[in-house]
This record gives sequence, C-alpha cells and structure tokens, in this order.
Amino acid sequence: MTNIFALLKNLGKIQGEMKQLQEELGHQRVTGFSGGEMVKATFNGRFELLDLYIEPGLARKQGEDVVQQLVVAAVNDGLVKLQRLIRDRFTEATGGLELPGGGMPGMFG
Repeated sequence: MTNIFALLKNLGKIQGEMKQLQEELGHQRVTGFSGGEMVKATFNGRFELLDLYIEPGLARKQGEDVVQQLVVAAVNDGLVKLQRLIRDRFTEATGGLELPGGGMPGMFG
C-alpha cells in the first residue's frame, strides 16, 4: 500500500503532472472501426467525436439499418480504445497507482 504521507507530500507535483497529462490526452486521436473499415469514428482524448467516415454507397448496398449498426459499433470501438489509452497513460504517469473506482474523476468534467 502506498504511504499516504508520501502521496500527500507530492500532491502538488502529481496535480501538475495530471494537468499536463490531460492536455496531452486532449491532442491524442483514436479511431474505431467496423465493417472492415467501411465505417470509422475518430475521437480526441476529450471524448469528442472528430470525424465519422461512412464508405460512399454503403447505405445503398447494405441498407440504413446495417449502416446504423456499423456506426454504433465503430463509435463503441473508438470509445473502448480511448478508455484503454487513458487508463494506460494514467498508469504510466502514476507509477502503477490505481485510482479509486478505476476511473479518472474530474478528468474531463
């Protein structure tokens, strides 16, 4: 277990590092795919959808219901990848310190 006094002693430094990490993550790009890359959803590290690509003519070939399912799948794939990236970057930054609840409270709020 981490020594709570050592953690409190370094709190200011840790807060600065977390702010820097938040800024860096905001510039990261993650893309989720579905349908063999017929649909792509690109997010930044702030969970903002930056781009949504749907292969031209896909709705005509496959139908709107299939396209909607592929969009949902690509978005979910991108979000899972982004959550994994953020978790890995936090683990690196904190030297393996696990945050309560496994999340990053207040990270993007």
